[in-house]
Amino acid sequence: MKKELQIILIVSFVYLFIILLFISFFNFNFSSLALISERISPINTFPKGIVVFSGINGYDGQYFYNIALNPFDPNNFTYSFRFQRILYPLIVYLFSLGFKEIIPFLMLFVNFVSILISTFFIILILKKHNARLEWAYLWAFNPAFLVGLTRDLAEPLLGLFLVLFIYFLEEKRIWLSSIILCFAILTKEFTLLILLPLLIYTLFRKKFRDFFIFLIPLVIFIIWQICLFLIFGKFGLETNSTLVGIPLQGLFSYLIDYTKIGDIFQGYRMLSPLPVILFCLVCLYFLLKERELSLYKFLLFFNIIFILSLTREFYSVNWIEAISRQAIGVYLFSIVYFSKKKPNLIIPFGFLFAISWIDYVFRLFLIPFLFRYFIS
Repeated sequence: MKKELQIILIVSFVYLFIILLFISFFNFNFSSLALISERISPINTFPKGIVVFSGINGYDGQYFYNIALNPFDPNNFTYSFRFQRILYPLIVYLFSLGFKEIIPFLMLFVNFVSILISTFFIILILKKHNARLEWAYLWAFNPAFLVGLTRDLAEPLLGLFLVLFIYFLEEKRIWLSSIILCFAILTKEFTLLILLPLLIYTLFRKKFRDFFIFLIPLVIFIIWQICLFLIFGKFGLETNSTLVGIPLQGLFSYLIDYTKIGDIFQGYRMLSPLPVILFCLVCLYFLLKERELSLYKFLLFFNIIFILSLTREFYSVNWIEAISRQAIGVYLFSIVYFSKKKPNLIIPFGFLFAISWIDYVFRLFLIPFLFRYFIS
């Protein structure tokens, strides 16, 4: 238990240090994490004392904040794509008990606790696999968590549900793991990248009972999409339709485009996703060397192919923030799979994670100096 507690305390300290240091530039105003922009957000609907940025479009956290103010009022600037990720802002709303002033803090609190709890359960999984507990640091410090925590996004909560899904699946509690996936899919539609290959695998293994049990989250998702269509006149999933192309085509186009870059800033921006891409390629290389077909191998392979099938525009335009969030499944299943199969991979994996952290943290702390803001 001493080792487990040490991991949790170190994770807590590192994240608290980064968060407190960042918000110190804004007089410890927690709303600064959401990157709310004056260009997009209806400022007059926000409580007083909110940090609002000028000259930028903001980031996804501002949409979660807006929904958390009143998730039962879709008549605002938010649309179906944002509302399909309803669970994170809904939990924040319920915890706030109607006190809107504490919502920025609760958005951080929910994510912070989610990271710690998911780290605890990943430790339990690693112990069950007789794997090195140091792999838990990779999960706790994966780039998707770093971005999610410092931008008020849903990835930490999603990560918690995905780890709980694995934990209860290994405990043979299929119904409970299916219920957990219901929560996950209402947190972010990304869960489809776990659910669909899971259904395929259970059919392949002729586990028909499990197949029908794991159909429940998909049914819940379809029902929710229908509700969004009735409210907004558009399915939430439609916005994601241009995200994926032919495998490797977008990646090759992205690499070719990089050779034509003449601007240093644009070159740096296009380099940002590279550590995540390299991580996926390393995982794919070692994955293909393993002959047996297991569930975790299949889920990891499916998620890697997804990342390598993203469009050129996705690679070229977005910083590491976007691709690291999409890679959360690769992070999770690579840790669960390779911690037992290839324990020495912890070093190169940690190196690639560190590069992603340096890139993101560097730009995170440029925000207070590069962008103007005011208090609503």
